[in-house]
Amino acid sequence: MHLKFRILSFWQVGSGAGSMGTFDSRAARDPDGLPVIPGRQVKGLCRQAVHEAEAMQLPGVPDGTANRLFGTRLPLQSRGRDRGRSSSADEDPLPGVLRFSDAQLPEVTRSALIGQPGRIAALYSSVRSTSMTEKGIARPHSLRFDEVVIPLDMMAEVAPLGPGAGDWQTAIRAALPMLNAIGSGRTRGLGRVIVTLEG
Repeated sequence: MHLKFRILSFWQVGSGAGSMGTFDSRAARDPDGLPVIPGRQVKGLCRQAVHEAEAMQLPGVPDGTANRLFGTRLPLQSRGRDRGRSSSADEDPLPGVLRFSDAQLPEVTRSALIGQPGRIAALYSSVRSTSMTEKGIARPHSLRFDEVVIPLDMMAEVAPLGPGAGDWQTAIRAALPMLNAIGSGRTRGLGRVIVTLEG
C-alpha cells in the first residue's frame, strides 16, 4: 500500500540547513537532489491525523488506535534519566506496527529527472516572509528567504510489521481527511495537501 500526497501549493519540508547568502531555510532533498518527505515526518503526520480522528470518535478509529499503530514513547520527564529501566508498565514504550518509507516523486517522474540538473532546479522556488508588528509594520531584520517546492505528487510506502496491525487501512483512511497541510508555513498557505491511501 502507499500514501499519495497530492500537494496543491508551494511547500517546504525543511532540511534544517540554510544557504549562506541565499536562503534562510532549504527544502529537504534526497541524494539525487529531488524533493523528499522523510519517513519519520510521514509517520508523524499520520500519527497526528489518527490522534485527531480518535478524539473525534470517527468510525473505524476506536480509542487506543494511535498508540497501537504508531507505538508509545516514554513520558518526557522519564527520558534520559530513566533510560534502560522502567518502574511501571505505563512507562514501557511500545513499538508501532506500521513502517513508513520516505515520500518521493513517482518512479516514472524520478527517472525522467535524474541527471537533468536544469529540470531538477525547476522544481524549486523561493518565498519571502517577514514578521509584522501589531500595527502592521515589518519588524527590522526579519525578512526571510525560504526555498520551497512546486506543487507535486509524492508517494510513500506503508506496510504492517506484523499481525498486530489488524485493520489498519480502515483507521488510516478514516483519519487522512484530518491531514490538510504539511511542512512549514502552513499558517501562511504553504503545503496544502490531499492524502489518500492506495492499494
